[in-house]
Amino acid sequence: PNAYLVRYNGTVLRSYQHTEATIATTGGKSTTADFVAATVSPSNKWLYCVNENGLCVCFSVASGEVESTLDVTSKGNNLDQPGAGAGAAGAAGEITGLQHHPHEGILASFTNFKGVKRGLLKLWK
Repeated sequence: PNAYLVRYNGTVLRSYQHTEATIATTGGKSTTADFVAATVSPSNKWLYCVNENGLCVCFSVASGEVESTLDVTSKGNNLDQPGAGAGAAGAAGEITGLQHHPHEGILASFTNFKGVKRGLLKLWK
């Protein structure tokens, strides 16, 4: 999937690509998992994008390189493990948003977790 950093007028400044995340579909075919939420760190140094599988990909804004990944749907904290979280979205719920704390190194993800009335909020440090 691709993510784009754009100006307010729609001009693309940089594109970011992560090719490791795939989802299985019926018929044995696999497709890439699209990004569904994104946020930029307050320092404008990192771009965090979450795909359909619940894999949060951290990109360097300056270079466009993938710095680390985090499975935001799992119970564990799988920092720096590429591919962690493949297929996890169905079990935990769909990611509906992602936000970075304005002053601390804390990332929040929220989902429409199945079986919980008001969803699920996870904080990552």
